[in-house]
Amino acid sequence: MDTSTQEALETVEFLASSPVRLRICSVLADGPQEIQALKSRLEAPRSTLHRNLSALVERGILSRSPAANEYSLTATGEVIHGTFSKAVSTVERAHSLEPFLEYFPDSVSLTTETILTAEVVSAAVDAPFDPVSTVKSAVVAGETVRGFLPVINPTYVDGLRQGLEKDVRIEILAPPTAYERLASTHTETLERLEASPSVQLYESSAVPEYAVGFVDETVLLGAFDDHMRTHSVLQDRAGSALWEWAHERYERVKTTAHRLATGGRDDA
Repeated sequence: MDTSTQEALETVEFLASSPVRLRICSVLADGPQEIQALKSRLEAPRSTLHRNLSALVERGILSRSPAANEYSLTATGEVIHGTFSKAVSTVERAHSLEPFLEYFPDSVSLTTETILTAEVVSAAVDAPFDPVSTVKSAVVAGETVRGFLPVINPTYVDGLRQGLEKDVRIEILAPPTAYERLASTHTETLERLEASPSVQLYESSAVPEYAVGFVDETVLLGAFDDHMRTHSVLQDRAGSALWEWAHERYERVKTTAHRLATGGRDDA
């Protein structure tokens, strides 16, 4: 390992060893600050603040103006802070995706980079229905909805019912078992969906055990638990890596689908 690499690693280790150091740099990214202003914004003990300021100055990350008693980021410090902050943010995003990835099928090729910019909503003990509610809210607020899903949750049915009242354009791909269950539990809603000119229902046994949806300019990707309940949902914008990935998957599944016949039975 050459000297420059060793020094870089030592700097990373130095910043990572104390959250206060990154917080100091983040505050100073807004501009030079007096010691009292720093103390007020950081709410850190005076001794802790002085110790870390001195260490940052010694590293060449900060500079101090004795006359004004101000601290500021050096040019080198600005680069280091920007790069380190981005790395920390990336790690935070990766950790936030863990609940989704835990339940998303391992056999499906989905890289972390593809979903890194997505917002994740996961079921929690105190909010078990948040993912389902997120999907329903998107459907009700949208004008165009299309997607595939392995099961049709009752909450989704309610969202589709509200969508019908607003003449939302709907295109759904689901396996035969999903329609059979819908026909037995929500017969009237299925009949209304079948009769609506703004709705197209497709059937395919090739629908995978995850969900893909597009609501206007938003893409949704759903993961299910062992009981096929929606556990986590990712959301991202049109043109994102997730949008492109999901669109390719959707079109692939659609080539295997055929229109659902009236009554929820296949024409064939």
